[in-house]
Amino acid sequence: MKRWRFIGDERGMGAIEFAILAPILILMITGIVVGAGYASQLLDTRAAVQASAKYVLQGGSDNTTIRSVSLAAWANKPTGGDIQVVRYCVCGVTISSCSALCVSTQRAPPAFIEIEATAAWASPLQNSWLPSGTDVIQTQVVRVR
Repeated sequence: MKRWRFIGDERGMGAIEFAILAPILILMITGIVVGAGYASQLLDTRAAVQASAKYVLQGGSDNTTIRSVSLAAWANKPTGGDIQVVRYCVCGVTISSCSALCVSTQRAPPAFIEIEATAAWASPLQNSWLPSGTDVIQTQVVRVR
């Protein structure tokens, strides 16, 4: 009968439950911290691109100013974060010269400005089992003609 004496004993049950749930809770908290850092960087990068797209929609056309507006709007810009502004025209499905007429339509080709922000995101928790980081890229294309 001595071997069955622990069946009804509930002492230490809280410690067992904690030992089972603690690793799960730690993983959840770690995921929240890492995910929040990535989401914050993503939103800051998106805000920078949207600010310069808004500038273009209001009539701005100088590539240097477009880039400056984006950099000024980029809160918490990481080291190495960059903005690229590319202007191009399209005739049909091919990129063409913005100064020449489209051959098929004899009209000026539609003009676009592409604004792209890139930044390297590094995880705040550096471990072998967590992703060390990734690139955050946000792109906005605005038709200007």
